[in-house]
Amino acid sequence: MFWQSGLNFFGSNTDKWMDIHLVPKQSLFGTYSFFFLILSLILIVLAKNANTRSFEIVFQLFFKPRKTDSRIKENWPIFGGASWFLAINFIITLAHSLYLLLQSQGKKESFSLILIALAIAASFFFLAFISMFVIRLLTGLNKVYQTPMQLTWVLPQFVGIIFFLLNLIWVLNPFFATTLIYIFLLFFVLLSLQRILRSAFFLLTHGVEWYYILLYLCTLEIMPLSILAWFLYNWIIV
Repeated sequence: MFWQSGLNFFGSNTDKWMDIHLVPKQSLFGTYSFFFLILSLILIVLAKNANTRSFEIVFQLFFKPRKTDSRIKENWPIFGGASWFLAINFIITLAHSLYLLLQSQGKKESFSLILIALAIAASFFFLAFISMFVIRLLTGLNKVYQTPMQLTWVLPQFVGIIFFLLNLIWVLNPFFATTLIYIFLLFFVLLSLQRILRSAFFLLTHGVEWYYILLYLCTLEIMPLSILAWFLYNWIIV
């Protein structure tokens, strides 16, 4: 940050000296946004280092539903290092996107806002697993829910990479905020639809009763989305 208290110069269209006062230069990165971007970049680099085909695999898992089980078994260990790094990256990038969304609505940069965004992102991600675990206990269909839980774990990993790119563009070009918000919501909806349709199709093909599928969809999608909707309503609209 720099400034100069005063600068005198002789105007070209006047015979009088004029005083020009420079305003402080604004920093390009906010402190917390810079931390978010660096942390996400480190996680993505670690995932790439753990598995050189990380980006290729998560892209295929997201956009090519066929042979998902075989791809996971052969190329993408569920609890491998690369998978963990990208899963955590999704939480970080989702929290960062929510944080930038709040800032675009006039909220001031603060650590409490960071904690709220992180809590909402983590709740959205992990609540689906907790809900499915409860359903497994109630229905006794342990093996049937293995694939939906895998999808809930791996599909956000690709979206986290996209969110990182969006957040980077957002921070560098805040005047694109409106367009980037729509792109963020688009990928968020796409992620939800992918989980709903692919999981529901899997359960239907394995003969699971429709009311179990309805219970599954409610706990997997409606509860996490309700948390996010509550967050957006209370911190943006109100």
